[in-house]
Amino acid sequence: MEFTKMEHLREDLWVINELDKTFMYLINGAERALLLDTGLGISNLPEIVESICGKKPYFVVNTHAHGDHNSGNFLFDSVYVGRFDEPYSHNVMSLEERGKSKESYFTEAIENGFAFDTWTPGPAKQIRTIKSGDEFDLGNHHLEVIEIPGHTAGSIALLDRENGWIFTGDIVLTWQTWGHLTSGILTPSVSLKNYWESVRLLERYETKISVVFPSHGKAENNPDGYTQYTLKPEIFRIYDEGIATILDGKAESEFFTSSWENGRVALFPIGGIVYNPNRLY
Repeated sequence: MEFTKMEHLREDLWVINELDKTFMYLINGAERALLLDTGLGISNLPEIVESICGKKPYFVVNTHAHGDHNSGNFLFDSVYVGRFDEPYSHNVMSLEERGKSKESYFTEAIENGFAFDTWTPGPAKQIRTIKSGDEFDLGNHHLEVIEIPGHTAGSIALLDRENGWIFTGDIVLTWQTWGHLTSGILTPSVSLKNYWESVRLLERYETKISVVFPSHGKAENNPDGYTQYTLKPEIFRIYDEGIATILDGKAESEFFTSSWENGRVALFPIGGIVYNPNRLY
């Protein structure tokens, strides 16, 4: 089993896939590069970035402050994160979260020789905040920050208008996303209505983008036109309509249980959402 895999997706764009559980994206601009997310923290990310981008300077940005997206922050002096996730980005992972992460992400890797006891996730030395309208200038790529409170209150997307690319973290997937997290051991989400408003904001870009890059995906059995690393822009409309049905009280849903938190799950034609029925509005 390969713990870390890399794939060249587009000109100047690579994906770094850890354990087939979480994806990071590396954009190699003419003047600077940008690494989006630091994953589970099991890869030598500085070495990977240098092998692709050389010695040029680069930004490190988190889509949000969950352990499968920021555990490698300790490898870097400075990391950017959405302003409302900043308070959680300084935290050292608790033993409870570490145990649940082991169950969620590392079971197969441990069976294939991964030494979980050596796993040392941690924060960056310095956390810098970003908000809607901020921009990362890479020379020939310009990545615009869009705040999308939902999966966490400080979740962000990055938009490359020139290429029609948008990187959206965990807000839309080809299976159920997690929209119900509270103030437990994980960085909390917002209400389902606020989540829906963020999806509707992204939907405005549907005609301006050609591809959506999510942070998780399946290698097989994807809908037509979807891949492990790419979604079609229609996904925002599908999530908009699906969440609206929940808010209107017309959705079919069922109980959902997990080691992290329980709730209800509603499935859409593509994807779906796990939510807390007490946090709709």
